[in-house]
Amino acid sequence: MASAEELLITALEGDAAIQTHVRVGSEANYRIYPLVLPQNPGLPAISFQRIANARVNSFDAGGGIDKPQIQIDCWAGTRRAARDLAKEVKRVVEGATSFGGWLLSDAEFYEPEIDPPLYRVSLDFSLWLQES
Repeated sequence: MASAEELLITALEGDAAIQTHVRVGSEANYRIYPLVLPQNPGLPAISFQRIANARVNSFDAGGGIDKPQIQIDCWAGTRRAARDLAKEVKRVVEGATSFGGWLLSDAEFYEPEIDPPLYRVSLDFSLWLQES
């Protein structure tokens, strides 16, 4: 079975609205990055990381359930663009069929020390998926 991160990337890359924000040209290249943005990224962009993990096990269910907490950051040159991307990310994650996803918290940030300054919306999700 694929990891939560692999399923997340597949869901995001497969959504037409997300593609309009982070797809690069006509190729199947996307500005979706694990952990951190590269230097001088194209915008808007998405970064993500696993910030916590819990496993739900039982004696009769075998392998159990993987329940990672994933932080997804939506980056853009304007506050509105970051918020618009975050809205689409929330819709995709909460509507995914390959895992269950629920928004736990969200926050907005302005990063003035980055050149050029960036806006970021940070979304924390709880994902649920069957371990293989």
